[in-house]
Amino acid sequence: MSGDFDDIDKLYDTVREVAAPIAGDDGYSDPLHFAAVNVLELCYDLRHCYMGDREVMLHENGIVPGMRLEGNAISTKNVRYGVNILWTEALFDCAMPRILCERRQRELTKGRRKSDGVSAQARYDVSANHVVLYQSLVYDTLAQAVSPNLHSRIMRLVIEVDSIFRSYFTQHFKQFDTEFARSDEGKRRKLLGPTMKRILEGREDYDEFCYDIRAFAAEHDCPIEHVSIHNGDWPDEIDW
Repeated sequence: MSGDFDDIDKLYDTVREVAAPIAGDDGYSDPLHFAAVNVLELCYDLRHCYMGDREVMLHENGIVPGMRLEGNAISTKNVRYGVNILWTEALFDCAMPRILCERRQRELTKGRRKSDGVSAQARYDVSANHVVLYQSLVYDTLAQAVSPNLHSRIMRLVIEVDSIFRSYFTQHFKQFDTEFARSDEGKRRKLLGPTMKRILEGREDYDEFCYDIRAFAAEHDCPIEHVSIHNGDWPDEIDW
């Protein structure tokens, strides 16, 4: 992911505005709380990105000799900031905000005149629409990175997922994310489809996983969110 300072800063603000009300400390009772907290991890990467802690690049900005610049010395290159994000994380962070944006639209529509069930204020909400733009760019990039068949299967998973995010145990996502990160770049291309299927479908293995987490938390008298799953260490270096 890359962009100029304003691009990254705006995305940081809008993702945080959509997710933070549900991920806040007072939101533990909200069934979307833990999934929203995971989305805020994107903000961590974005903040370090526009601070220049990840990648800083120069690119041509279109300024060429002969333009009317009124004698000012203007650089022909702009600064872009970049950060690498795993596909598993990018797709999870696209699936979940869709649900958060839908909730935001419902809140903005309450008590207001509406067309097709959505008020004008909700329809043209800058934060929700900026997140939708980000999602669109991710899905477009996915189409360029994988086969049409795999793109179709992953999009179906991302678009249809809803109920699994209710009280979602993010430890389930983390175990597959770590496994994905430890794989080399070539293997990840083969793993992406099956990995996203296991993360988002929430079938019997997910139900069993949640049961084990609850049992462990009860046995050790600790909150569910404090239970972690050891699935190997996060790699010091990722083969991008």
